[in-house]
Amino acid sequence: LAEYDQYGRLLEGTREEMIDTAYQRWLSDHLSGKISMLLTTTNVQAVELARRARDELAALGLVATEDLVELADGNEAGVGDLIVARQNTQVRAGAEGRLLANRDVLRIDVWFEIGEQRAAGVRRLRGRDRATGEMRWSEPFELSEQYIERHADLAYAGNVYVAQGRTVDTGHFVVDDAAGRESLYVGMSRGREKNSAYVV
Repeated sequence: LAEYDQYGRLLEGTREEMIDTAYQRWLSDHLSGKISMLLTTTNVQAVELARRARDELAALGLVATEDLVELADGNEAGVGDLIVARQNTQVRAGAEGRLLANRDVLRIDVWFEIGEQRAAGVRRLRGRDRATGEMRWSEPFELSEQYIERHADLAYAGNVYVAQGRTVDTGHFVVDDAAGRESLYVGMSRGREKNSAYVV
């Protein structure tokens, strides 16, 4: 913590100030093309921040404003949105033959009508190419609207526990009195370039 503090990675303020600062810095990273995580200690905060992010991205014309689907977290998503799978399933997630897994991040590219059912054409985020720095995506595959409604959330923010096992470019963690030692470790070790704590 002392080393993080020395590099200006620990900020403090009121809850409103810290949530807003973390969100604005995450948004800046996201818009600049970084793979970034906005983390909180509760699902309620994460859902609210994800909704705020989607509203702003929609206002900027970066994600769809029509033909949306309601997700498991109560938020909506459409073409251009990033969603996170919340249940393992037997769907093949791209040409590599890998099955879709809990916590996979997907981008909705298009909707298909399949008889009376609807499915999304999605790609799975595979990380960043070390040589070029470009984000790598799987081959496109279909995911049923039913799965998305029942088992997907917006991927723009999450509670710290959904971050376990993931590596991103930058991490922004809103820390309050619900954050223990273990969650602080997880929240402050996801970003390969930078991790910041916004302490209430």
